[in-house]
Amino acid sequence: MDGARSSTLSAPRTRESFGIWAVKASFCRYVEALPDGFCAVSYDVRRLEGGQFVLPGTLSESGDRITWSSPASLRFTGHGGMLSVGVGELRLELAHTPGSLFVTPEPDADPLRLATASVAARSDSAVLVDLALTAEGAALFGDNYPPGEPLDSLRLVVAPES
Repeated sequence: MDGARSSTLSAPRTRESFGIWAVKASFCRYVEALPDGFCAVSYDVRRLEGGQFVLPGTLSESGDRITWSSPASLRFTGHGGMLSVGVGELRLELAHTPGSLFVTPEPDADPLRLATASVAARSDSAVLVDLALTAEGAALFGDNYPPGEPLDSLRLVVAPES
């Protein structure tokens, strides 16, 4: 009976994808305006003309459940090292509202819940996700933004099949 039941469940659909995200555009502009402001990127991250980062990842969908992960990392620095904000190894989990965006702020650190997440729009090839800082996320940004402050939306796009 279990074999018959499990054959009717749909397997998650997993596809190569990329996330397009500016993190928080005002924060990026602030860092870039500093005399020593810099954003270091890793793992095949590209930056678009509009300031958004293109992050490689994997998108998995099963019904209303959406999971996206990226090994990419970004590090914003400035003020002689007094400013250092890391956003790496992103993992988005949406099964109910609100979902969560987890990041690893430092190598070998435990992931933290950066933001709550909710689907703003969805098609077969893309998902637009609205994000708002959690208390942990606000602390990562030095409490310069309050919990609930919107981050830029994250757009997940399925990579074209080759």
